[in-house]
Amino acid sequence: MVVDITDSPKGGNTGSSATAVQYLSKENEGKEPKDMEFFFSQNENHVINEEVVGQLDASRRGIKSKEAKFFNLTIAPSQKELKHIGNDREKLMEYARGVMEIYADNFGKGLKSEDIVWYAKIEKERTYKGTEKEVREGKVKRGEKKAGDQTHIHVLIRRKGADKKTLLSPLTNHKNTVKGKIKGGFDRTAFKIKCEKHFDKEYSYKREITETFEYVNAIKNGTEEDRMYWLNLERKLDKEKKKSIDKIKQAANLTLNKGQKLNKEDQVFDKSEKGKYNLEEPIENKKWKGPSLSL
Repeated sequence: MVVDITDSPKGGNTGSSATAVQYLSKENEGKEPKDMEFFFSQNENHVINEEVVGQLDASRRGIKSKEAKFFNLTIAPSQKELKHIGNDREKLMEYARGVMEIYADNFGKGLKSEDIVWYAKIEKERTYKGTEKEVREGKVKRGEKKAGDQTHIHVLIRRKGADKKTLLSPLTNHKNTVKGKIKGGFDRTAFKIKCEKHFDKEYSYKREITETFEYVNAIKNGTEEDRMYWLNLERKLDKEKKKSIDKIKQAANLTLNKGQKLNKEDQVFDKSEKGKYNLEEPIENKKWKGPSLSL
């Protein structure tokens, strides 16, 4: 799960949001209205571009000309996560709304999603950028579509809250500040971890350690000590998983309908996925009554 906050998907964020909104509508080009993907918000499922721009560009008083007027939040589930929820549009919208509740709360000001002005858009395609490794190595061309399920969500968020007074920046360097002019702040690391855990809880997703933000961040940006900690933890969990699999295999070989012992030639394990084993049905239609073999 990638949850990232930037200035804008296109055209910068110190001026009008019109360029960004138009850019996020690119997948609708040439489609009938019934086939288009529209913006949605906390309470609306179908919001037209003009309303999105109007709301995001409103209430700019007090914001300097070169300061951010809105922000872009990208929510990009992995292909494994998308498969887990069946790439269900309703679940993606539901998750985005949950993320925005976390976003509001993360400022430490007692805010809710309804206190934030935001509009989200689901996109189904991604293309290679010129800076990506595959392009630099000549394996693909810039602008070429990426293979597989690439569904992701962009959320455009107005800097000024729904009260038209409160200025909120997720790119601030303040974190849980209690003294001084600025109270609260925005801990981006904590935000990403909370979003990840929210997905796992809501959709009963069993996340591998290598899929966690903490692991990936430590391996990529951490100190040598950080990297060793997470790599050692990964090895430890792998060993524990193998021990569990061995125990299940042993139990499978001992447990049969009516106490019959399974012939050696009937014992077939199919390792279809990492860490998961399924015992094929024994010959002669013997019914399995042992423990579940899925970890």
